[in-house]
Amino acid sequence: MAKPQRKSLADALQAESTRAPKNQPQTESSAAANKGDIQRSTAMPSPTPTSNSYIAPSRRGKKVVSGYFDTEVSKQLKLLCIENDTNLQALLTEALNDLFIKHGKSPFA
Repeated sequence: MAKPQRKSLADALQAESTRAPKNQPQTESSAAANKGDIQRSTAMPSPTPTSNSYIAPSRRGKKVVSGYFDTEVSKQLKLLCIENDTNLQALLTEALNDLFIKHGKSPFA
């Protein structure tokens, strides 16, 4: 049995943004737009960045560095954390600094 075709998220958001609110009466301009008197743009409005999003002080000015590894890698890292009474951030910092030194770079991490 074939899966039913689903709309993309962008299509669903576009359709929702052009509908009139259910709890408010239509204004003359929205009624005219619904009748086709006013041509609507199909472009999505660009999102405005929110300046009130919280960033932890320990993460300010830093970037995420990540990768995908086998499950065994994750388990072994967790065991190393427990055995050394430390956290993953500290282990990765140590590993990256060792890598930088090995390749003749300054250790920054």
